[in-house]
Amino acid sequence: MTFVRTTIDLLPQQTLGSGHALSVLRFGPESAERKIHLQAALHADEMPGALMLHELARRLAELDAADRLRWQIQLVPLANPIGLGQYVSGYYPIGRFHLPSLENFNRGFPDVTPLIVERAKDRLSADETSNVHGIRALMREALAAKQPRTEIEALRLTLLQLAFDADWVLDLHCDGESVPHLYTGTDLWPDFEPLARLIGSQANLLAWHSGCTPFDEALSRPWFELRTQLAGTFPVPLACRAATIELRGQSDVAYDVSQGDSDAMIAFMTIIGAIQGPVPKPPLLLYPATPLEACELIIAPRSGVIVHRASVGSSLRAGEGVSDIVDPVNGKTATLQTRHGGLLFARSRNRFAHAGAEVAKIAGAVAHRTGQLLSM
Repeated sequence: MTFVRTTIDLLPQQTLGSGHALSVLRFGPESAERKIHLQAALHADEMPGALMLHELARRLAELDAADRLRWQIQLVPLANPIGLGQYVSGYYPIGRFHLPSLENFNRGFPDVTPLIVERAKDRLSADETSNVHGIRALMREALAAKQPRTEIEALRLTLLQLAFDADWVLDLHCDGESVPHLYTGTDLWPDFEPLARLIGSQANLLAWHSGCTPFDEALSRPWFELRTQLAGTFPVPLACRAATIELRGQSDVAYDVSQGDSDAMIAFMTIIGAIQGPVPKPPLLLYPATPLEACELIIAPRSGVIVHRASVGSSLRAGEGVSDIVDPVNGKTATLQTRHGGLLFARSRNRFAHAGAEVAKIAGAVAHRTGQLLSM
């Protein structure tokens, strides 16, 4: 058993004299055939996951010393050193977007599928396990061949190289103000349902194509695409089960909360076999899984003060009021209503909206959206 801390320098640098590095914590046997990757703060102003991984690292060290880790467990507690340094006036963190390019840090990850699908046909066989190793070798080659031009490209590439060969990947985020919720590929829901139960997830949003290739999708969707394209020719399992876990809101950073989330993660890793111990029984699911295409975004039609009418976790009927936009200059108030109804799982922590601002998110049951399904 072993614990290893590794530092990875990100190159290229955006400007002369600047540089960033990732810290990676690894627990469990180096010879383990299976691996789970957890990372936090890819949006660098989202700290609930970082604190949870701090607590989880302490727990894993104890389990490692007790020889109870069966898999290699890899943690990246602060997955975005670039965004961590983006402060305006020393106070306002800008961790969601890369300031030089204005790109969202969790969008636009490279898709390796087109690079490997044709080559995979020459390396695969009727043996599913052998195919997993062959596809991962092709992914390693495809990622190694990429030449990042900017620091954000280097960050995305490095994170993929750390996680592409993991059996399970959990990308920990949070929303502005929200209840726990998760995003994953449609066919992966049975695998992640126990985790949803354990963390008390109140919205579970499923899609293979979000329209913008976030980190988890860049890792799990190639297996879905290869399985679809090679159906009837070679057996290809969904060998990388990846999900984005939203641990409530940005202000929900507290020791008792992170300890509870760490307990849930230990329980989940015991269920899937990464940790040796009695297998716990998850609690009841709080809300059923729904299509990401059914997620309704409540958008401000004009600027004004935001006054929320409904709290996160509320179930709303179609036509019910979600928030008000108040114009204190002309005295007018616009009430934003949900068209489809569902569970209000997240809302803006800002209290002033510009025209077109996203105010809230509602998990509905009936798909009604296409294209880019995630927030900017």
